Amino acid sequence: MGDFVRVTNNMLIGNMMWNLNNNLRRLDKLQTQNATGKKIRFPSDDPIVASRVLKLKTDLAELEQYEKNNNDALSWLEITEAAVADIGDVLQRARELTVRAATGSLTTEDKEKISSEMEQLKKQLISSGNTTYAGRYVFSGYNTDTKLFDEDGKYNIDITSFKLENKPSSSYEISIGEDIQVSTNGLDIFGYEDIGFSLSKLPYSGSGVEEAKRANLSATSPVDLNFNFTTGLDPNAVQITVDGTVYKVDSAKLGALNGEAPNDPIDKNEILEILKDAEDGSGNKLRDGAAVYFDSSNNLQLESKSYGENAEIQVDFTGSAGISVADLEGAFGISDGTIVNGSEAYIESTGTLNDGDIVGSIFEGAEILVDLNGESKRITIGALPSDDVDGLVTAINTAFDAAYPPPNQSIVATKEGTGPDYTIRYTTKDTPLDGTKPNLKVDVVRAEESTLLEDFQDVIDAMNAGDEDKIDDFLEKADAHIDRVLSIRADIGARVNRMELVKSRIEDDNLSFTKLLTQNEDVDMAEVIMNLKNQENVYRASLSVGARVIQPTLLDFLR
Repeated sequence: MGDFVRVTNNMLIGNMMWNLNNNLRRLDKLQTQNATGKKIRFPSDDPIVASRVLKLKTDLAELEQYEKNNNDALSWLEITEAAVADIGDVLQRARELTVRAATGSLTTEDKEKISSEMEQLKKQLISSGNTTYAGRYVFSGYNTDTKLFDEDGKYNIDITSFKLENKPSSSYEISIGEDIQVSTNGLDIFGYEDIGFSLSKLPYSGSGVEEAKRANLSATSPVDLNFNFTTGLDPNAVQITVDGTVYKVDSAKLGALNGEAPNDPIDKNEILEILKDAEDGSGNKLRDGAAVYFDSSNNLQLESKSYGENAEIQVDFTGSAGISVADLEGAFGISDGTIVNGSEAYIESTGTLNDGDIVGSIFEGAEILVDLNGESKRITIGALPSDDVDGLVTAINTAFDAAYPPPNQSIVATKEGTGPDYTIRYTTKDTPLDGTKPNLKVDVVRAEESTLLEDFQDVIDAMNAGDEDKIDDFLEKADAHIDRVLSIRADIGARVNRMELVKSRIEDDNLSFTKLLTQNEDVDMAEVIMNLKNQENVYRASLSVGARVIQPTLLDFLR
């Protein structure tokens, strides 16, 4: 007889329940697909399709944001284009009025009426310059919270040489790695008036802040200009070591100074020239290796011109029988043998100027924009003591001293180079020798007036005065302004056309990605319904079979 397995009633029931639950799970999955229309409920259903669906949804979300950016940028450009068109219409109307005013047949009263309308046109230009989109000023670059003009038609933002060379702008990201500039800088439309000097006349650096290690030896007290150097001075009494090179001061020249006369103190420049002429024995002078000067407090300053971590400077006094080290320390205000290392932030000038460029009236009232450790100040240059580079440097330093008075951190402008060309170098002085690096930036405020609005005001004044020559002059200027506005309007139109193309591409990409997502994520409803009906029949059949497997018990008869 063959082997046999005894099948118990419990085994039949267990197998029946396992098969019944499997049928029920399949039915539940099909019911969920039918209700949601999606193939995937959990990533484990199909990991590959699930990851593809997530990527497509991410792409669609990006496209949705790009589409919003595109619509926002397009609206910005349309508002800008409308404002520029309005400016063009104002200019065209102003030209027509000027042609009428230029005819000799008009009375003074007629010209005054035209002048009154020109005043209103000027106000309209100011209003157009302050056009906003969603609360942001469209012609102010990225300073969208600031009006371009104040009520008088003057620029309401700082206009410096650096900004004129690198006009700020606002842009939108309209695709992966693709931006479009939406703002039109008001300076390009309205122009700007120089305030009396050009970049070449007041050199500055707009390239940013440079930092370097620079040794700095600051006197502890002002130099004694009444000190007598003549008594028994050692020929090697003063030695200055800069980055390892020893410079010896000509003690004969120093000894020739006599500061004992009460009404005849030593001239500071005499001391500086003697120190600067110190030689290293090979013909090299201290002035080549270090800057020697007096600061605003009349303290002697020595600075290494070398850069890097090893820059250092030291002053040694050898003394002699007739003059002690203490005497020399008292005379120079510097301790014997002191070695220091310091840091300094500075800006190098990039332009050049010469004495022939300097006219005091040109620079008086000019402004420099100074940013020191994040704090900005506008420094106004006062009257020049002389119409040369030295006079300009003196006036700038006077303005700096007023803005940054000692003992606070001060800024000093120095003249560098040899004639006829010089540069102006801006540095921070009196800085802590603790490794800190002051952040300094100096820029030139170049403009405050709009050429367009100034020309409008000039022709209005000419109409009121009956000056027909100046009225005629405006016609040529108006044509130039109209041409510039038309050029800018064409540029805006080109950007609008590009944005419309980008918008069309985004719509196509959106449609394509949505189709791919549907193919990967959505179910075939007809197939799902058919499978659902089949699985429902299978489940009903399994219930029917289960009813036969489960035998009646005594309890069933007792009910």
